[in-house]
Amino acid sequence: VSSYLATFNVAERRHAAEEALRTSEERLRLAKQAANLGIYDFDCKRKIIYWDEKMRELWGSSAETVTFEEFTATIHPEDRPVRQAAFNYATATDAISHGRFNAEYRIINPINGIESWIASTGRVYFENGCAHRLVGVVRDVTEQKNLQKKLQVQRDETKNLFKQQVAARTASAIAHELNQPLTAVSAYSEVALRALHNDVFNADNLKKALEGC
Repeated sequence: VSSYLATFNVAERRHAAEEALRTSEERLRLAKQAANLGIYDFDCKRKIIYWDEKMRELWGSSAETVTFEEFTATIHPEDRPVRQAAFNYATATDAISHGRFNAEYRIINPINGIESWIASTGRVYFENGCAHRLVGVVRDVTEQKNLQKKLQVQRDETKNLFKQQVAARTASAIAHELNQPLTAVSAYSEVALRALHNDVFNADNLKKALEGC
């Protein structure tokens, strides 16, 4: 009987553990779905990346694992150094980064050619002082980047419009300030011309007109 009870208790604990694992996996799946996240696990020694369905969708791949070279080939050439610098910083053994990995870069889907912005966050795990694994998540932030770009364009347009308004007001103010002396110069010049064409030439009037100019 005691042997039967012990076997029953072990089975019950195993069932409870399996149920807890299924519950945890379901919660993780729902969280991933709500946040639109992809999950990856990079084996730093073997240079192999294990990734989920969302990651495969973004990278345009159907394979459950991918080599590091295949993974980086999809990254935009201009952004590969940025991603590599972030990885080097996270895997440094001087403990400055504490294994934290953060990077934003573009990828080009090889199937449809669509360019997307990716925000990646992860944690490096070390073994015997060397980087062993990088576990992290990625999120498609293309819409956010496009919105930021549109806002920047609007800010630039507003800034340029403000500069144009300031320039117009400055030009108007300068024109106003110049208008009065130019009008006076024109009036004195007309007096001088009339004095020159006058049959009775008056040197004093001509002198005053020119001095006025």
